[in-house]
Amino acid sequence: MPKPYETNSLGYKLKFNGPATVEEYDQAAGRVGACLEDACDNTIYRGTLPEWQAAWAKRLEEMTGVKRGIDQAATDRARARSKKPDEVADVPEKVKAFDARVKSSMSDTDKAALNSVAQEVADTVGIDPSPAKRIAGPDKSLLVKADSWLTLPDDQLEVKINKAREAVGAYDLELDENDKPDRISLARLIGKYLDELLAAT
Repeated sequence: MPKPYETNSLGYKLKFNGPATVEEYDQAAGRVGACLEDACDNTIYRGTLPEWQAAWAKRLEEMTGVKRGIDQAATDRARARSKKPDEVADVPEKVKAFDARVKSSMSDTDKAALNSVAQEVADTVGIDPSPAKRIAGPDKSLLVKADSWLTLPDDQLEVKINKAREAVGAYDLELDENDKPDRISLARLIGKYLDELLAAT
């Protein structure tokens, strides 16, 4: 019997039917261990890689002496949205951009040597699906709310973000590659905003 799994997209609450057991999943995938592999891949994407990227940026700074820069455009946008621009912290340069900038002045040999160092850093970061790690992220209800906000026209979204920022104070809202608010970062902002509203009642 299929099992329903809840999720959301474009602000809609959805349920999809899927395997009810690990064995059913593996059978459908056509190989033993598929369920575990897919679960680990998902955890890597959502938690392990961001953790590794943060550690890698620090290691790059230590190795090369090149400091991670500021994403000035993102910082300017964040300050333009805020009623207290002086309190908005600088938005760090994206790790991808920092990594590319450091490698741009390296020889092919030095670039190739980075692979082993990157793995050294990866060896210090485990795939951790524990509740403590998941609690660090926003809960499902906040992600649903963030998805709902992200379906709004840009002007309406900005009004909501500004209102939340005014209540919360300084908050470094991360942006994605399309300069839209990052879903998880937005969900965290909404969580802080709701906490402020509850505290005021």
